[in-house]
Amino acid sequence: MSRGIPTARIPSILTRLAEVAVPTKVNGVWHKPMLSGRKRALLAKTPEFVQYAASNPDAVKLAKMDRYLQSADHPDAATKTSIFISRVPKGHKHARDAEARRAAIQKKLAEMPKLLEDIKKQKQDAKKSVGISWLFKENAYK
Repeated sequence: MSRGIPTARIPSILTRLAEVAVPTKVNGVWHKPMLSGRKRALLAKTPEFVQYAASNPDAVKLAKMDRYLQSADHPDAATKTSIFISRVPKGHKHARDAEARRAAIQKKLAEMPKLLEDIKKQKQDAKKSVGISWLFKENAYK
């Protein structure tokens, strides 16, 4: 067994490559290819396929498996456009926002002493005055 495909079946698959590797339309209804994309990729990695492709390039092109023969040193590789964009992975949201969150926390911590002072003053002002204690409050006569 060669990577999921029985080795004995490879020659028969290669002779019928065009009909087993592409979808077919029967009575107006499309049918899936007999070989899945995964199995086509596995088949393309076998030495039998490479030999077959060298001797029958038209059959390979008809089966739409010629892309498996493309490599970086192939002459058409420079003209072939890629659908993948080279970019940094997005990552987790908490990791992306970590720096902004740290900066916001540092800003809030810098404001904390003034905020605590204001809260303390509000609580002291909100206390009920008993007897003549209001005289001893700061700024009582202003």
